[in-house]
Amino acid sequence: MIHQIDDDRWGDDTEGTDELAVEPQDIAEHNIPGLNWFQCPMLSRGDMLAVVERQKSLDGRAINLFKNALQREPRSDLLRQYIGPHLYHPGSHYIYTTPDPSQYRFKNWRPEITAVAVEHRSIAGCGLFSNTLSWIDEADLPPGERTYNAGFAVYTFEPDFDSLDDQLRVVYSGRLKRIDAELRRYRDYRGHEVVYSGGKSLHFHFCFDLRHLKRDLVVSGNSSYRDNWTRDLPDCLLRPAYAASWDRLAGMFREIAEIEPDPRLRSWEQLRRCPWAFRLISSAHPLGLPPGYLIPQPVLASDIFQNAKRGATEWFHDPDKLGELCRHEHVRRRKALVEQDFRVTSREIELFDQYTPSIFRQIINSEYPKFAGFDTTETGFKCYFFNGPHDRNPASFCEGNRSRILLQGRHGFDSDGISLRTTPNQIFDWIVSQHPEKSGDGNLPPDDWIMRRYKAAVNDRASLAKFIDDHIVEMVAPATDNVAPAWMEKLFGRLETLNSHVLIRGPQGCGKSTKMMEKIPTIHENDPGVILFSSPSIQQAEEKIETFERVNKDERFVPYLYLSLTALYERFCTSSDRFSHLDILEEGGSSWLHAIFKRQRDVYDAMYAYRCRLFDLRAEGKIVVLFGTHETMRQHASNGMTRLFYSPGFDDKWFETMALHDRENWRNRLLGQNRIHRVIVDEAAAHDLVSIHAYDVVAWVQRCAAEIGFDNISDIAERYSHFRGYLYEHPCKDMTWNLFLEVLNCEYTDEHIVQVSDREVPFDDREGIYRKMVGQCYYVRPRGWWNEFWRVTMLTTEGVPTRMIEAIDKESASRGQQQEDRFKVYEFGLPDSARDTVTMELQRPCKKESLAELVRAYREQYAEAEIIADMVGDRISEFAVTTHMSAKGSNAYIGADIISFYNALSPALFGELGALNTRFGRSDLVRLFYLDRFDQTCGRNRGFRGEQGHDHKAVFPPRLHSWLAPALSSASYVGVQAKSRVTVNVNTNQSNEAYELDGELLSSPDAASLRNAERSADDGLQ
Repeated sequence: MIHQIDDDRWGDDTEGTDELAVEPQDIAEHNIPGLNWFQCPMLSRGDMLAVVERQKSLDGRAINLFKNALQREPRSDLLRQYIGPHLYHPGSHYIYTTPDPSQYRFKNWRPEITAVAVEHRSIAGCGLFSNTLSWIDEADLPPGERTYNAGFAVYTFEPDFDSLDDQLRVVYSGRLKRIDAELRRYRDYRGHEVVYSGGKSLHFHFCFDLRHLKRDLVVSGNSSYRDNWTRDLPDCLLRPAYAASWDRLAGMFREIAEIEPDPRLRSWEQLRRCPWAFRLISSAHPLGLPPGYLIPQPVLASDIFQNAKRGATEWFHDPDKLGELCRHEHVRRRKALVEQDFRVTSREIELFDQYTPSIFRQIINSEYPKFAGFDTTETGFKCYFFNGPHDRNPASFCEGNRSRILLQGRHGFDSDGISLRTTPNQIFDWIVSQHPEKSGDGNLPPDDWIMRRYKAAVNDRASLAKFIDDHIVEMVAPATDNVAPAWMEKLFGRLETLNSHVLIRGPQGCGKSTKMMEKIPTIHENDPGVILFSSPSIQQAEEKIETFERVNKDERFVPYLYLSLTALYERFCTSSDRFSHLDILEEGGSSWLHAIFKRQRDVYDAMYAYRCRLFDLRAEGKIVVLFGTHETMRQHASNGMTRLFYSPGFDDKWFETMALHDRENWRNRLLGQNRIHRVIVDEAAAHDLVSIHAYDVVAWVQRCAAEIGFDNISDIAERYSHFRGYLYEHPCKDMTWNLFLEVLNCEYTDEHIVQVSDREVPFDDREGIYRKMVGQCYYVRPRGWWNEFWRVTMLTTEGVPTRMIEAIDKESASRGQQQEDRFKVYEFGLPDSARDTVTMELQRPCKKESLAELVRAYREQYAEAEIIADMVGDRISEFAVTTHMSAKGSNAYIGADIISFYNALSPALFGELGALNTRFGRSDLVRLFYLDRFDQTCGRNRGFRGEQGHDHKAVFPPRLHSWLAPALSSASYVGVQAKSRVTVNVNTNQSNEAYELDGELLSSPDAASLRNAERSADDGLQ
């Protein structure tokens, strides 16, 4: 029997107690405004039955259903076994309830009535209930975005268009039993319960067990049910999965019951009638029950159980099918009557109202047009103006991002408009920037207009892609008439960000780089100058050229692959004939390029002809867009030899003998001839932003330079000779000439020394290989190359570089800098409901010593899949394996299944990340490093690149996955944990998971080889 809520479940062990030991009017004592619903009189079960029995329109068998329900003690196994135990779990989940949604509807379905029900241990006021929702927090998400798998789901059918007698006939005619018999073949079916709604319909509830869709639920106990788990279905996919399953179930219900269910109940969060709760009769009733009374909602039929029936072999909720079926469906948001593409607060509107009149007086510099007021519209602020002293109905206006007052009605001006050279939306941005909101830590940075639009307009992948397409030019190169006039800066202060240096972070494949290339003609028109589009590698630069040729519609703009001297040499000289810069130094020579000029003139001529093609294109009237690598771009900023080679005035005279000061003067002229105005840095990473070296390495380099008198030697060959001698006498592991020069060029001082932080240690170890790294010293220094260009736009999907740039900008602002090291950061993501999924499998052999065996096992099981893994390239030769770094940014995997492997990082890599944590005041860069790698690799064939529906399996060692789980919950992709079909019988030691990911953050083989090759070519001729 039902009587009260007993702690976290429904009790049924108090014999002889009335169904409602706590009366409904008791709840009226709770402080919920207007909650007078419970003050109405309550119709007893006996009186209710007496009224029903007088209804001549009902079949006798239908009346018997009411009689059996109302004459016995109320009971609901659906309540006792499923709803009750999950009604209210603060901080975790709850079931939303309300006595009447038309009178008591709480914002985003806050559990106010549910809390009252639990407090008073009564279900009287829970007239309607939802399926389980995750706890509502500061984000205040709507219920459709908070679906939560607590282990069960209730599917409800309400035949609104059929008579009550026809609906009751489904129960007593045996049709309901036929439906039940059909469903019992499913292993997750848990029975049915039919509730009279108190009005003109029945609610047919069908209960299903969903524990097998969530690993945390099946392993919480020691039962054998855990064997039923194969993979998770993320909570964010429950809503579309429920809708698809409801449709299947409705087809069966419709065919057997021969009545039509209301499709509105196909939503997970839709309200349905609760067993034995009360309903207020407000008007004429189909059964003649008196208006103004509370009546119970009796259970007319019930057969609920907790275990699958014998012979059940199928899953109604198949996790594999549902996961793929629902991954492209998202929460449907209710559209506002007026769709606004911005968000402002009441405080900000008050600021605008206060300061705008004086600003417009200064801008217009005349009594009229005179600011009269404003509205907020779908495009921003619409400002109205009086045309003159007799104007009583201001109609002239300037709206949103337009910089001209459109004059309306009678006026005495010579034209139909007044140019402002600024916009209402920008005026708003300036006002808010001058009056920031305060927080406990100081001023809160205000959102600019672009971020306000983003927060209002983006709710899925399509809307994010459109937003970037619409606004990327405004972010990086706003039109010149949108720049603040000098007097505005003088009166109201200079904006902290002038959009000269911008970082844009967005999900993989959302169109950042493609849209940027497509908009290059507009960017160039707004802000003319040479543009370099920079990529991590030459191969990726070539891919970008192909994309540019496809999306560019302006024939004036042509791409040019801006190759470094090293890359040019490798292109035109066969590998067997090549010599390196070190080869020349060993011979006592100083200039590698001079040696090519003398010894391999045909190669040099080919290199020079390639360079001349750049100037030929410009002579033809083309606007050349350069495409190159990050390293070439950084060497350009440091005035390297490649920059000189591409200068218009460079020729063979460079290799002639001349006085040192003459060469230096010519060098400076050449540098001035080859300037890049704007660089667009695609996939900027941490090693592009900072230099980092171990303390011992830097100390050795500085001692060596001092003792050999490096600064007093002008000849490179002599410097190299002294370096070799010192290295021979004072060995230093892994020291090379290139590393020596690299460290020297960083110009480290003691202020650049930091220690490895103890605020983030993998696995939270208190001892072991990671803990031993804590406290060790590194030199860390921002590279600063961005200060050598007028315009810089960094595009990234990664959190580590974004957090670093934010810190660099904050430090610069604290020093009062207006330009140097200043950045505007735009960070765009997707709501949880729009995140794609990847399959997550946990494997203890996913470690260095056994990884090759594991990769081979997966390859055997999934022969067509592409493999992405580190540390196995030298151990597997029978099939291709790509590293995470090599796969980064590539579009080559869109049409393939992928299996990716992740490993614990090496102590050296942890040391560098721990040093960066200290340098930038962070405690999360280690986990962000993994999060970035996960997002980058998953983005090869999922998310924006996942329209072809190919599978992606991410394989983690269990201990690493456990430590990263909180961080991975905020990834761009939802990891759906699944039981692996691959088994590898190898001895594993959990503690050894730490010795996995080799290499250093700034010294990966790819990055190091690029750095060294570029530097070899850029030492020049002295």
